[in-house]
Amino acid sequence: MQLEIKGLTNIYKTGEGIRNIHLQVKKGELLTLLGPSGCGKTTILRSVGGFVTPQEGQIIIDNEDISKYSPEKRPTAMVFQSYNLWPHMDIYNNLAFSMKLKKMKKEAINERVQWALKLVHLDGMEKKFPSELSGGQQQRIALARALLLDPQVLLLDEPFSALDAKLRHELREQLREIQAIQKLTMIFVTHDQEEALAISDRIAVMNKGKIEQLDAPKEIYNSPKTYFVANFIGKMNFIELQAQDGIVQLGNSSFEVADVGNSKVQTAIRLEDIEITDVDPDVNGIIKKIMMLGHYAEVTIQTEFGLLKTFIEKRKLETLSVEQHVGVCIKAARFYGNNELKSNIKRSSTHVKEFEAAY
Repeated sequence: MQLEIKGLTNIYKTGEGIRNIHLQVKKGELLTLLGPSGCGKTTILRSVGGFVTPQEGQIIIDNEDISKYSPEKRPTAMVFQSYNLWPHMDIYNNLAFSMKLKKMKKEAINERVQWALKLVHLDGMEKKFPSELSGGQQQRIALARALLLDPQVLLLDEPFSALDAKLRHELREQLREIQAIQKLTMIFVTHDQEEALAISDRIAVMNKGKIEQLDAPKEIYNSPKTYFVANFIGKMNFIELQAQDGIVQLGNSSFEVADVGNSKVQTAIRLEDIEITDVDPDVNGIIKKIMMLGHYAEVTIQTEFGLLKTFIEKRKLETLSVEQHVGVCIKAARFYGNNELKSNIKRSSTHVKEFEAAY
């Protein structure tokens, strides 16, 4: 493990903060801390960087406890949301500054600066000033400056949040490319779930100072272990249903859920797991809205269980219209109660499907 966080706790006067956080980050891994504002993700990042002193816990990098070290003595480097470039220095001197402090030879400094500029695809920009660069270019220079410190762990605090969507997409692709080439260990903080799913090896989904789920992006999306993760990641339909003797009835289908008894459960269904069909539907409804989203559309259907949304390919829209009566098939569902992961079976006269459920 490149980085270990043990029992990290830091609670502010407001009651917000982090409580007993344990994390391990492998060498060369990109771990993302994902969650809403105030969940504690930036507190963890700044604690690793030495900008926040936690009340309890240890931070270990390469088997050395660095908890008491000041930021400049830690084997870390941080890229902030604001670029923090010195406006009175050209790009060359912005990048060379830390190496000049170490009294490196001029030839070595020049070689390293050129290496860094090439890595972030900004060759030939060394004589420009920050004000002459776009926001995306400035952020890449900030990344290059952090890489020149040769950190064992690179920390990124929502570095792309101030940029437009197209530029964010381009920069996160470049970041992933650089991370793979340099085999860097990174902790990336974001509240953007699409960004987290796109670039991460693993994601820690945080809520109210604790980690709700730590998993690969595929597992986070396909198998959310708690109601919060299911609600936070991707788009989801939620229906509250009453179980009867461990059976949850959803239209013409029933689900057998362990340990549910006669309590209420939250049924979670991804939009892509709802299919409009005229053959053996689970639920019937009326189309209330069709919203184009590019190569696909989001279709809202009024049913006896409330509004259900689904994704439809553009080519299939020609057969659909608002106020049209349609049938709906539920291809997959999960159930949430006390957040324990259980299995359940969809029972039907013609077929049996297995699903994951959290209860």
